[in-house]
Amino acid sequence: MLALLRRAREKAGAARSALRACGGQQVSSLHYYRWYARDFRDSPRVAMLSFEERAAYREVLDLIFLGGGRYPDNSGVIARKLGISKSRWNQYRASLIAQDLLQNAGNFLENERMTIEHDDARRRHEKACNAADSRWTTDAASNAQGNASSNAS
Repeated sequence: MLALLRRAREKAGAARSALRACGGQQVSSLHYYRWYARDFRDSPRVAMLSFEERAAYREVLDLIFLGGGRYPDNSGVIARKLGISKSRWNQYRASLIAQDLLQNAGNFLENERMTIEHDDARRRHEKACNAADSRWTTDAASNAQGNASSNAS
């Protein structure tokens, strides 16, 4: 069991964006994403969910995003993260997969929109890192140390 979990973690780690230096800091994951409340609330498939199913779905979307666009399909782990029983999660999971809100990709849960949002957030993050690197690591006149004396007495 531990070996399976270890392999799932390794695969999830490979799917995540690689560690990248940005301003001298190592960035290993993205911590936020754009949320389109209207898209979520106006979706006919989401509207058919019970309150509890919607809450579980929303939490799993966060796990998928934080997992790099996919999350290991381990019912015990997900149930603990959601604070519900494993049997309750398995009921919700079956409903979400049946309604094509979640996709089972091997040993991972995925959501097409979260994959797109994660890739978009990663691209924006890398673009910002590149802009910061070029701004602060070049010897431009605007980066030069000031050497003028002050007129203050």
